[in-house]
Amino acid sequence: MIISCSTISFAQEAPWTKDARNMVYNELLNELTVYKSLIQEQKESIALCGLEEITKKYQMSSYQAKIEVELKRIKSSTISQCSKNIGVELGIGNVETEKPKVEWTKENKSAIYNEMSNFLGKYENTSQEKDKISLCFVEEITKSYSKSELDNLIDAELKKVKNDIFKKCVESTGVKLKKITDNKLNKKSISGCWQSYDFTLCFFDDGDIEKRLDKGMFKKSRGKWFLESDKVILVMKNSKEEYKVVYFSGESLKLEEVNTKKELHFTKMFNF
Repeated sequence: MIISCSTISFAQEAPWTKDARNMVYNELLNELTVYKSLIQEQKESIALCGLEEITKKYQMSSYQAKIEVELKRIKSSTISQCSKNIGVELGIGNVETEKPKVEWTKENKSAIYNEMSNFLGKYENTSQEKDKISLCFVEEITKSYSKSELDNLIDAELKKVKNDIFKKCVESTGVKLKKITDNKLNKKSISGCWQSYDFTLCFFDDGDIEKRLDKGMFKKSRGKWFLESDKVILVMKNSKEEYKVVYFSGESLKLEEVNTKKELHFTKMFNF
């Protein structure tokens, strides 16, 4: 009876290289940085001991094939054993665990900026003034709190934080906030020059008005203006123009021509 035997040959494992050994040593040193009571010489002794233990116990390819969690456990247990072997007390009370921080992203900052921008919508200040406050608000929030710290605040705390920072930014930017009173017109609030795509209207406190046509040849016409409920009435020479106020704020004015229903959008150029 003939028994056939097959011969299995195993490739010889590659020995630990200098670079691989150096990497293990440095990783162990890095793990030891959290132990503040150890001096550098003690850390180096433990790391050298750990290097010897790991390279003796594991083949290089086997060690390098392990996942991060396995490597962390190996290094931790090796450091613990080596510290006992050489008689060094790690000092558990001195271990500092760093809390993971959630960094502020571009999207996070944009959300805070937009929140403040929307809040400032009820004020008639210029866009430049509102921008100053909004940017200050973003800077103060992100400087004072991490994203995770802010997220962990309860509603009452968050409200107080935002109110305090808002007041601080209003004060530091020197912006004086003025609330919008929509569709509540008076001579003082509407006086000034308002520009639309078609023409410019300049309302004077004494009731005079100047209409400037900006297209082609520059033309001016003068007359009187009146407020009547939600209407602005212009009397220009022998003509009478009536406009319904659709929207009014310190910066914007939207009028609807009563006869044609055409809407005109005006932006305030300056006050008198």
